[in-house]
Amino acid sequence: STGHSPSSYGYAKMAQRGLPALKTFNFAGGGTQIQNDLSTYATTIKPVITMYGGKRILFLLKGTNDLTIGARTEAQIYADLQTYAGYAKADGALVVIATLLPNSAWNSTQQTTRNDLNANIRANWATWADALCDFAADATMGPQSAASNTALYGDGLHPTRLGHSYLAPLAISAVNSIL
Repeated sequence: STGHSPSSYGYAKMAQRGLPALKTFNFAGGGTQIQNDLSTYATTIKPVITMYGGKRILFLLKGTNDLTIGARTEAQIYADLQTYAGYAKADGALVVIATLLPNSAWNSTQQTTRNDLNANIRANWATWADALCDFAADATMGPQSAASNTALYGDGLHPTRLGHSYLAPLAISAVNSIL
């Protein structure tokens, strides 16, 4: 299968099956940038986080569109991730931050920005998040060259069902680390 369909088979759906005790919601949005999502957080994410008691976990994988569409810098994307995580933590959620996966369409500057952002997340996540899901460190899915493998990334950006199957165990592990 090419392309992606997070609602039917993405890593989030696969991870949900591996975390059956949790109620999960997937707020994936095609083409959205975190800088824009910050302005809608209070009306989209906050109501769901604050609706439930017990442990609430926000799995934060954002930044690809900011780098691709928004041409934002590493520092801007990193600051937006911290702000988004801060909103969720203020609302009582635990935050899992994920590193960015590759995109075959990125030029060398964008690839460098992704690598710098991922390095910054790895080095500093514990100061503003509760767990790290290091998708980019996965030997199969993380290398820039992986995005050109159509068995893993059907369109050079979105993982295929096979690609998602490599990501789901990483997401489960990260979530389990804070349960």
